[in-house]
Amino acid sequence: MAFDHIRRGGPPPFRPICDPRALDGVALPPELFVADPALRGEFFCSEPVEEAFFTPLPAAEAVRVCAALAPGVEPRRRVVTDRYVDTPELALFRRGISARVREYHLNTRPVHFEIVVLALDRPAPAVRPVARVNRVLVQTFVRNDAAGLEALLARQARAGLVEVARVDKTRTAFDILPVVGATADGVAFHGADTRLVEDLASLRIVDQGLKVVVDEFHGAGFDEPAIVEVEYDAAHVEAGAALVERLRAALGPGIRPKARNKITYLLAGSSPPLPQTLQEERG
Repeated sequence: MAFDHIRRGGPPPFRPICDPRALDGVALPPELFVADPALRGEFFCSEPVEEAFFTPLPAAEAVRVCAALAPGVEPRRRVVTDRYVDTPELALFRRGISARVREYHLNTRPVHFEIVVLALDRPAPAVRPVARVNRVLVQTFVRNDAAGLEALLARQARAGLVEVARVDKTRTAFDILPVVGATADGVAFHGADTRLVEDLASLRIVDQGLKVVVDEFHGAGFDEPAIVEVEYDAAHVEAGAALVERLRAALGPGIRPKARNKITYLLAGSSPPLPQTLQEERG
């Protein structure tokens, strides 16, 4: 197993904390992130593999389908607003970077918001060419609140960053294989809920696990009401691929692959035209 070394008590192979100054060689504006040390934030990076589908099924039905494929797994439900942030000229997006401020209206941790940055054009893993890799940089916190969010949005506005798109959604996640992490002294934890870890600087993710997620849209510009996503650690390609094939059969006809990050679909009709490598067909 990918985390046998933790069970043996040996030192965990910590994945490095990301450098927030750049992602995939693209410089990131420092004003994108919170600078207030009182909020006790930290930066983390990961590279989960993703396979996803738009589905015409009502979101509640998609959740039921996923629950049937994850018996005994308690779903985690979040209500989220994703504010996609960029320059007015889409300078980050045109270089293959998607930045968002994620506000939680319902969350499993005492965190009101996070900053999530993705590299859009990562190549698929060689063993699973139909999938894609999301290189993700997250600034997260022990806890924060609405006042901290307002301060961040004001800081971004002063730097000339604007909201270029917004997605409101309800996210229901089933952790089939839990996230595995460890603190600097080798104490392991299982599961994505880290509210008991007060010192984020000591925390590293060892294994991204395997989960299936249903995103139900509320007023977003997509033809379908929901997306079903399978996300997994590169160590779980075989299990992830098997789950994807079971989902394809269970979701029935009408699904279409989600080939890119959501922001690409939302901006596909924008002017001036997007770079050819980022253009998408709306289907």
